[in-house]
Amino acid sequence: MPTHTEVTQNQTHQPIMEQAIQFVEELPLIAVDCACGAGNQSAFLLSQNYQVYAFDAAEISENICLTRFQNHQSYYFTKQTFEEYQFPKASLIVALLSLFFC
Repeated sequence: MPTHTEVTQNQTHQPIMEQAIQFVEELPLIAVDCACGAGNQSAFLLSQNYQVYAFDAAEISENICLTRFQNHQSYYFTKQTFEEYQFPKASLIVALLSLFFC
């Protein structure tokens, strides 16, 4: 049975992301994508010229994201949980589909 990450890897970003970046448009374009899954929010942020730090504890997320964003120099993935992750300074922290798992 495919994982949620595998099923959603071809989906687009959540529409609320377009609103969220408007609140931080005067700040440095640095974002953290928490429990990033297939990286759909990361893909949108990269398209908006953000430097993206993403993390997820799942190996499938690591495999998908490292392949998907292998040519993006502004994308940094770490295979970690919320508890382990050392958050960098960022203007935007995205946790749209992950907080209820904590």
